[in-house]
Amino acid sequence: MENDNNSNRIRIKGVMLKQEVATEYGVHITTLNKWLKQYGFYNSFPEAIRSRYFTPKQLESIYGHLGEP
Repeated sequence: MENDNNSNRIRIKGVMLKQEVATEYGVHITTLNKWLKQYGFYNSFPEAIRSRYFTPKQLESIYGHLGEP
């Protein structure tokens, strides 16, 4: 499991568009948002609701909950 976390940290070098993350998972952005709401992502990161981007910290949380795309 540590290898997965290390690979995530290497890959997360900056911000990513929400659409890019949805594409990584092979879903529409609406589906990604539904998944994120289900596990309370937007409660932890309310600033992400209106943003077009995910920060590295937010991406780390997403990958931790949804797994590697």
